Amino acid sequence: MDLKTSNVLISAESNAVLSDVSGIRGTRRDYLAPEMLDIPYPLAESKESRMCNDIWALGKMFIEMGHASSNDIEKQQLTKIYTYTTPVSNPGEGCVSY
Repeated sequence: MDLKTSNVLISAESNAVLSDVSGIRGTRRDYLAPEMLDIPYPLAESKESRMCNDIWALGKMFIEMGHASSNDIEKQQLTKIYTYTTPVSNPGEGCVSY
């Protein structure tokens, strides 16, 4: 529930490593899926809801990476991934699957 760009580290071997995913410090509102924004304490939601939110947050990270990239092909690919991982769904629907 705390997936955001500042929690992704790159190792010496160029592997992405997630840090601080315990949720102890809470969540940032700008990395919450739209259906989670009105929930006072999102960390209390079901595991499935939190996993869906993490998928949405991952999509948001991809679009941020795309905006920062100077490579047009990379931008297109990251934008495409973003559109599949961050659909706006109705609360209670669960994850959108393809």
